[in-house]
Amino acid sequence: MIIGIERDIPIQVYNVALAVRRWVIREAGNSSGMCGEASEEICRRLEGTRYRPVYCCGSFRCEADCFWEGHCWVRFGRIILDVTADQFNVDLTGIKMKPIVYGTRTELMRLYDDW
Repeated sequence: MIIGIERDIPIQVYNVALAVRRWVIREAGNSSGMCGEASEEICRRLEGTRYRPVYCCGSFRCEADCFWEGHCWVRFGRIILDVTADQFNVDLTGIKMKPIVYGTRTELMRLYDDW
């Protein structure tokens, strides 16, 4: 599995991310439309840990004229974890997105520039 990680990821968060990603693919066949359920599941599995996950929902933007409403992900302070990032793949963004991404917004944008 390809993961776009710009920083060290705690092993507990990493294991949950992989498990939830596998669950998404098993349940739906791909990540399209599964961002909310996946983010809820990550929060549920990490509830009560020192990571204090926060469920987030907002817009995904790839270009100035290109918006999609209603994407979900998890935040740990300034760190973003998205296990369904590849639902916005080449046909929508022109970028081959990694299935799982983890880092700050700035780090992830730099990572996308390198793809």
